[in-house]
Amino acid sequence: MPGPNQAAIIKKMGAVPKSDVRWPVVGTTWRNLDPSANQDEAGELNAYPEFIRQAQTDTNADAVRAFAYARDAEAQRSKLFAKAFGDLGHMKGKDRNYYVCAVSGYVMETSDASKCSDGKFETIK
Repeated sequence: MPGPNQAAIIKKMGAVPKSDVRWPVVGTTWRNLDPSANQDEAGELNAYPEFIRQAQTDTNADAVRAFAYARDAEAQRSKLFAKAFGDLGHMKGKDRNYYVCAVSGYVMETSDASKCSDGKFETIK
């Protein structure tokens, strides 16, 4: 299911939000974070500029904002995965907190209010 922000936009456009969520294949931490195993993320990131242009053409500010949020959140998650992949030895056995913006889905290592329009975060351990 799309996030609450995206679901509201989809409903506003007269459609029913739905998604096809499937359980991922879980491997070792190294394999799950391996950039070569997660190449489809780059394809998703490359699609957002086209989606944003179309939303701008359609003068749909809500969709522009939602796609920009999704693009930024995906890019940040990719950075965090790459950082973790490069530092697995130092991360082993250490707790980490991550903060997820309730509006945009942006994930960060510190609760930076400038990265979240309403300043509301969910803490993930």
